[in-house]
Amino acid sequence: MANITNMIDKIFTEYKNSNMIINSALKYRFSYNGYNTDVFYTQKDELQNQLLLAITVDNVTYITTLYFYKKDKEYCMQFYLPNELYEQLQFSLLYVDGHCAVTPYFEKMINHIMKNHPISVRHRDELRNYQNYVYEDEKNNPYFKTTRRVSMSAKMRSKIKKKYDEDLATKILDFCGTTKTLVYTSNIAESKDIEVYMNAHSST
Repeated sequence: MANITNMIDKIFTEYKNSNMIINSALKYRFSYNGYNTDVFYTQKDELQNQLLLAITVDNVTYITTLYFYKKDKEYCMQFYLPNELYEQLQFSLLYVDGHCAVTPYFEKMINHIMKNHPISVRHRDELRNYQNYVYEDEKNNPYFKTTRRVSMSAKMRSKIKKKYDEDLATKILDFCGTTKTLVYTSNIAESKDIEVYMNAHSST
């Protein structure tokens, strides 16, 4: 888990100072190992606690999200890529000096955001312009949508523990118990913030 307080504070300030009447998101673009990643931040589509990544490799764009969480007045984030995405990128984007690693990629992202200014864009329009990869397993889709009344699989439990901060992961697992699991979607229009969702459905 990484402390990203300075980065998130910078993003919040830049978002506040940007014109979001016409546009809807900030976009930072950085290059790592010869491949471009667009990092979006928006407070639309219930994505206010996430960074949205569009990673382009060989003309195919992989969409994923990073959830950040406030804990003891500081922001933290797990450096998480879904298993299916990691498998697609391990010998291209993530392959440096003879081995695969996720952490240097995310460190480059943080360093770039700290040192560069974003541009303002309409994020849904931007996302439609990519040749998006379609995940074979819906658990790897980027956006949390809802819960389903079915017992949670071991793979979903593992994803929750890797994607979210330990405290938030515990809340999610307690919320789901033995009768619910999470559902993820590729449709940004169906995106929900998981904390807001749990607070709204805490009695169901």
